[in-house]
Amino acid sequence: MTKKVVVLPCSGVGKVYGTISREAAYKAVEELEPEKTSITCLPLLVMGDENAEKMVQGSPCIVINGCPSACATLATKKAGGNIVQIIDVTKMLKENRDLKPNQMAIRELDPKGKKLAEIIAEKISQEVDRILDSDKEGGG
Repeated sequence: MTKKVVVLPCSGVGKVYGTISREAAYKAVEELEPEKTSITCLPLLVMGDENAEKMVQGSPCIVINGCPSACATLATKKAGGNIVQIIDVTKMLKENRDLKPNQMAIRELDPKGKKLAEIIAEKISQEVDRILDSDKEGGG
């Protein structure tokens, strides 16, 4: 398989929802779908890194926004990325209100933050399979 889905997490350093988005992305890419996904650094994309831009332009992308500012989406669109799915951590939290993380748990997520990251990683995994299966059906 040559085509991979690129996962782009929020870079909200110092924000718990940014930490959740990154943890979810790494779990999805490194543990759940290592053969089907890749990840790139959002700051590289923002800075106009040629390799990061080529990666998002040439592959379907799943973007994970940590907050309503949607920086990951905006940067990916600006770079000409092929966004096929947007996941918002705050919307996922609304669907899982019992998993509100400790806002101060930035470096190390608390159990609720870790569980929310796992749920998001599972959603990413499901979306990766859906995206690649639809490409197969469409001959892509």
